[in-house]
Amino acid sequence: MLAERKANLQDQYANLWIDGDTNVVVCSVLVPDSRTVDKAATQLFYSNYIADVFEKSAGSSKTERGTVEGHKMVWERLTRAYFVTASWHVPNVMSVLQRELGTDEFDLTVLEAKTGNKHYIKWVQ
Repeated sequence: MLAERKANLQDQYANLWIDGDTNVVVCSVLVPDSRTVDKAATQLFYSNYIADVFEKSAGSSKTERGTVEGHKMVWERLTRAYFVTASWHVPNVMSVLQRELGTDEFDLTVLEAKTGNKHYIKWVQ
């Protein structure tokens, strides 16, 4: 049954990746501003650690982080950056982000792509 479905998908969608794990991930992180994204992306592209980068600025995504200082809530607008990379480059991405953010205390969400255009996936790898 699975082999038949796989064959049907291959016939219908010649560019679709269906050959197991893609080893392509999207790393998402909140950073203070677009300048930080640019600096990190420059280092990551230069080192050939990422294939693509996308960002959502605070104005368009309304991303805010609330913290308690004293007895008050303090809100900070942030920019979300998305880095597309091969799974084995995640430690490198983390290292560059640590250097650019000046801290190792940040949240990095890593999502694995399960399928997609096979030419793009091979290029990312």
